Amino acid sequence: MAVGDDRVTFWFGCNMLRHAEMIRLSIMLLERVGCDVSAVGGPGCCCGTVHDHDPRAASTMAGRTVERFNEGAARDGRDKVITWRPSCHMHMSDIMAPGNATHFDIAHLSEVLSDRAERLAPIMSIPVNRRVLLHRHAGFATHVAINSRVVDVLSRISGLELIEGPAHPGHMQRAGRGSRRARRRR
Repeated sequence: MAVGDDRVTFWFGCNMLRHAEMIRLSIMLLERVGCDVSAVGGPGCCCGTVHDHDPRAASTMAGRTVERFNEGAARDGRDKVITWRPSCHMHMSDIMAPGNATHFDIAHLSEVLSDRAERLAPIMSIPVNRRVLLHRHAGFATHVAINSRVVDVLSRISGLELIEGPAHPGHMQRAGRGSRRARRRR
């Protein structure tokens, strides 16, 4: 498949082992909507948020990652960094970019896919006769209108019935781990 000339960096964060399939699918979708993707991540591209208990280490990691993205923008013309993890996106927006000189823009995967959803039409025309409960977050929605963008993209899939669940506080799925209901479903 030919990719477009919109040269982007897809930043998948430092915890790539748990999310390998999601990373591959995200890259495929970005290519499908016309992006020339350079994927980066792993411990060498950490936002530093996991080290917030050690501000010096967190700041060093964040600065090093911003520097790598700046180098990619200067060398390869990749002046847009696309995130998919809310914690990385929020950390970049709130701490990394304000604290370091950045030569790139940041966007969330949901923004790019929603803005170019018509390019996904060929793969979304195959009926998926399923009912899907959409897990929504209130905390990340202040940074990116993710809930409406995900609904926009998913509602284009033929046969898919979307059920919008309540928005939960926070921006990660950790809240339900300790509940009895969550443990019974494992």
